[in-house]
Amino acid sequence: MSASAICGAGSIPCSAPYIPAHAHVTNPRLNYNFGAKITVTCNASSDTFNLQCHNKGLWSGPVVSCPESTARALPTNCNAPSVPRYSTLETLSPNYNLGDSVTFRCDNTSIQPFSLLCETTGLWSGPMQSCPPPVSAPTRCTSPYIPKYASAVNVRLVYSIGESVTITCDSGTDGSFTLQCKSDGFWTGGFQSCPPPLEVPEKCSAPYVPRHATIQNLQLNYDYGDSITVTCDSSTAQFTLRCDTKGIWSGLEVYCPVPTPVPEKCSAPYVPRHATIQGLQLNYDFGDSITVTCDNSSARFNLQCDTKGIWSGLEVSCPVPTPAPTRCTSPYIPKYASAENIRWVYSIGESVTITCDSRTDRSFTLQCNSDGFWTGNVRSCPPPIEVPEKCSAPYVPRYATIQNLQLNYEYGDSITVACDNSSARFNLRCDTKGRWSGQEVSCSVPTSAPTRCTSPYIPKYASAENVRLAYSIGESVTITCDSRTDGSFTLQCNSDGFWSGGVHSCSPPIEAPEKCSAPYVPRYATIQDLQLNYDHGDSITVTCDSSTAQFTLRCDTKGQWSGQEVSCPVPTLVLPLFQDILPMHSTE
Repeated sequence: MSASAICGAGSIPCSAPYIPAHAHVTNPRLNYNFGAKITVTCNASSDTFNLQCHNKGLWSGPVVSCPESTARALPTNCNAPSVPRYSTLETLSPNYNLGDSVTFRCDNTSIQPFSLLCETTGLWSGPMQSCPPPVSAPTRCTSPYIPKYASAVNVRLVYSIGESVTITCDSGTDGSFTLQCKSDGFWTGGFQSCPPPLEVPEKCSAPYVPRHATIQNLQLNYDYGDSITVTCDSSTAQFTLRCDTKGIWSGLEVYCPVPTPVPEKCSAPYVPRHATIQGLQLNYDFGDSITVTCDNSSARFNLQCDTKGIWSGLEVSCPVPTPAPTRCTSPYIPKYASAENIRWVYSIGESVTITCDSRTDRSFTLQCNSDGFWTGNVRSCPPPIEVPEKCSAPYVPRYATIQNLQLNYEYGDSITVACDNSSARFNLRCDTKGRWSGQEVSCSVPTSAPTRCTSPYIPKYASAENVRLAYSIGESVTITCDSRTDGSFTLQCNSDGFWSGGVHSCSPPIEAPEKCSAPYVPRYATIQDLQLNYDHGDSITVTCDSSTAQFTLRCDTKGQWSGQEVSCPVPTLVLPLFQDILPMHSTE
């Protein structure tokens, strides 16, 4: 899911918090989402305190200083352990972190493996076992024991007879000594112990990362002398910090400006004819890029999601496949515009009229040419001066019928009311105020007394489940206000064909959910009864053309589709008639 879906509405992620010296955090990250909690643990005392990310991008909680270790220069790792004769250690390292374990396996496979653990004292603990000699005499030496505060170059697991290893003390003032591999598989030479260095520089914990800034390859700990570069996210400003001998960061601290604007998501981009996008998604984050590849040539171009939620990059047209197309796919409809009865496929010569929603701009017409492309002037439409309100289902007069009655209608929708017992009919139209306008005609009483009620009146900002055109005498309908705070009321169908009960008005919801535009249809798949727009909560089923695979998408409150994304297999046989349409449906 996207970050905006994970974070609360309007919340800002937190950058990595300040961690005091002599403390650590498990699995640190550069950024944390709103509500995230982390536990900071003191190295010496094991004391802990919790921090939490608030919706303003700030951390809350106690900032506690941690004591230094009581021991002078506590060890931070263990040297390589002594490898018993006639045994093997799979991966030998000069140093091991505290808490690391190693497992030895005897060359004689009948002996069970045994393990050692690197303790906080810098020493290995565990049952050190001896391994019996192999059947044949040794022809090698295992890795020699390297004492504490010493090291050797290019330590190996196995050495040939006669080879030697030079071990050097870390302090640099106590010299070195040499061990040699004898024919019996043992090391000979003057073995020495090494004193600890005069002063072991302390490590630095991960530094505080200021808001709106980034540190590449952030680590939990840094050695003395390490330096890092902090880069502002929305400018070229940089500053450098350096770990000193006291485990403290030194250097100039610079505050970074707030990025303007906050990057928006990009919806799935327009896919040009005869082209494909691999791994197409419903939504993309700022900075994401995709590659559009022509189906019938090597041409390709890249698009990138910018901070305004708009795709940028060079758009390249792709050559028409062979054979030439015999029809056009659905035309592009600009924002704030609509067209009636949009279809997936149009024959050569057909035209489509696109009308701006504002009603103040003229409409324009596109025509399907013989090359399968639309011709005509594609215009942009301004946003409507006033977003039209929806109309709730209209009052249906007695002895009349409305075909395909809906709970809600868009501005500009019209419906026809037909009398049940005559040819009389009249039209109603939804205006910008969410009200119905038009001539109202009364219908004559049927010959026999009514045996049913027509659909009841449902007020604005309300709904009822499974609304039908007709109800039997005695049936009841429960109408619930959308705001959930105004309750519900029940109507009952009386023997005279009228509804009885208290009709209440409902207040508008606090926030009306946004609509979803028609979703992207993957290649080799079909959506039944595709519409230009869908309401919040609507769901649709996408069916693969050449298999029984299906998946469902649902329109959420932000006007975006959510659900599982499934790619459909290529049909066994693709007729030339469809070859210029299928590339429009890239696999998701």
